[in-house]
Amino acid sequence: MHRDPVDFRKQINGLTAIIELKMEQSLNIGALFLFCSKRRDKIKLLYWDKTVFCLWCKHLENDKFK
Repeated sequence: MHRDPVDFRKQINGLTAIIELKMEQSLNIGALFLFCSKRRDKIKLLYWDKTVFCLWCKHLENDKFK
């Protein structure tokens, strides 16, 4: 999990840059990478499935992730 909130306009390319440059992690280790918005009402989950990146998004309407 990336500790700091991220700009949620970022998509796969921007999130992979954060993983490689800020988190200093390899993208092909089979890990799930979790990102949270500043208001903590949205999360993005990025995963490399050996052929393509998969990006899942979740938005809570009336609650926040803890």
